[in-house]
Order: sequence, then structure tokens, then C-alpha cells
Amino acid sequence: GGARGAGAMHHRLSRRSFASLASLLAALPPQRSRATGLEEVRKAASLLPGYGPPDIAFPPPFRGRWRVTRQVVDVQTPLGETAAPREALRQARDSLVAPPVTFEQRFVQDSERAVIADRSFNAERRTAAISGTALADLEARWEPSNPNVLTLARVSTSSLVETKVTKRSFEAPFDGAFGTSEYARIADAGSSGVLSSVPPTRTSVLSPSRTVSGLWQPRVVGADDPRCARAGTWADHPEMVRDGRRSPEMARVRCQAKYKWEPAGEPGAVARIEGLEITSTFDPTQTGFADLSGATPVLVTKARLRFERE
Repeated sequence: GGARGAGAMHHRLSRRSFASLASLLAALPPQRSRATGLEEVRKAASLLPGYGPPDIAFPPPFRGRWRVTRQVVDVQTPLGETAAPREALRQARDSLVAPPVTFEQRFVQDSERAVIADRSFNAERRTAAISGTALADLEARWEPSNPNVLTLARVSTSSLVETKVTKRSFEAPFDGAFGTSEYARIADAGSSGVLSSVPPTRTSVLSPSRTVSGLWQPRVVGADDPRCARAGTWADHPEMVRDGRRSPEMARVRCQAKYKWEPAGEPGAVARIEGLEITSTFDPTQTGFADLSGATPVLVTKARLRFERE
């Protein structure tokens, strides 16, 4: 009854879509879930903004340390090149013609014995590999008890990027397959200071405008606006700004991933996992920083992933 109806609310990840990662644009046809009724309810809730599981619980074979090879295979601008963030588009196209990058990733067991990504460890190493930044120059902050917020600082420039996940879902349709989806708000403070978990001061309300760098930066419209009374982090309230600091540039993204591997008798015996990662960037001036369901992305980057045991 109810659990089945809830499960019908979102797309299933089928055997066929996992069997052929080469089919990058394949639709995901419905498939009956093996999850329990409680899991079905959680999946249905994950479709609502601000709801969903506290973090992605990966299958046991992911636990441990991996060497990941990432190769960008496709870059698209569905609304035209001028609609895409300039710097993000440049980086995506550079990656498309560049050799694959390799970096470490780690998955650990949390206090409830679920396997989760070590997001601070992973963010530092992935960013260093993709951007060419020295690993020692990056410092990520993230806590498993508050998995939705991650900040990544570049020590040499005092720049800071805050990523806040607003909605997530995941599914294991059959043994040897796994799929994830996360929506996030990203605030890039440049060198303007610490953002994470600190409410913006009641100074000025901003309306979005494009910047030279290609992200969307708010514009001051008045300090007496009642919206200044709202509290939360920068990623919660992108229209806010601090006294004496440049307003953070904003982006909205969705990251989807599909993984497959050959099942083994013991989780630790799995030595290789193949994946496909799709990152979609949206224009928050068109979505109003609201739910992105049904919105058209301005930039879509697709990459193949290969996980191999360290």
C-alpha cells in the first residue's frame, strides 16, 4: 500500500543502466525495490527539500581506502555557453581534454556502524588532484554528526567554499550496484572569511546578479529589509551579506553517481568499483534558490570513475 506508493515517487536504478556505463544518457526505468517499508518511507521523504537520510549509507564493499581515477567524458551547456558559469565551464573543458586524474578516497564506519564517505579527507584529495593545488594548502572541515555542511579552505589565500547538502537519496537496486543523488548549495567566500555555521549579520539583503567569474553574486538592495532577521548559515540564506565583507558567490548543484562491481564473498574482497558521476550546475537567479526539481541545468559534466584498492 503506502510504502509501494511512496516508492513509486522516484526513479529506480535498473540493472540495465548499471550494466552499461557507456550509455551516459540512459533513462532510469522503474524497478521494484528490495528495501523494507521503512526504507521506502525514507526514500519518499528524500524527495522533499530539507528531508532525506542524514548521510549516504554506502554498501559494505566501499569500506576502506581507495585509489580513484576520474576521467571527464562529456561537457554540455543545455542553455548555451553564455548561460554557464564561465570559470566552471573552462575547468570542465580543460578536464575533458586532460589526462585522467588520480586521488585517494576513504570510506569509514560511523557510530551506527553504517559505511559513510569521509567527506573532509575526500574533499581535500579530490580538490587537490583536480585543481592542481598542493594538498597541504587545503583544509576541510566536516563532522559525521553534521554531515550536510562541509567547508574547504585554501590556506595560502584564506579563501573558503562552503557546501551544504539540501536533499539526498540513495538506492541499492541489486547486489553489486548502488546509486546516489545529492542537491547542494555552494557559497564561495573568496577571501572574505569564515562562513560555516555562522549566521549572516543583519546588514544588507541582496538580489542575485552575475559576476565576472561566472558564479552568481548577490547585489545589495537595503539593510532595513525584514529578511535581514533570518538566521542560518550562508548556504541557507544566499541573499545575505556581512559588514565589510564581499558577499559570497553562489551556485546550486546536483551530483548523481552510479556504481557497479562484481559481488564477492566478503565485502573487503571487492577490489574494483566502476562508476559514472554526473554533476549538474543550476542558475540560482532562475530557480530562486528553491527546489531544483524540473529546472534545466546550465552546465552538465559527466565523468567515469574507477575505484581500486590501495
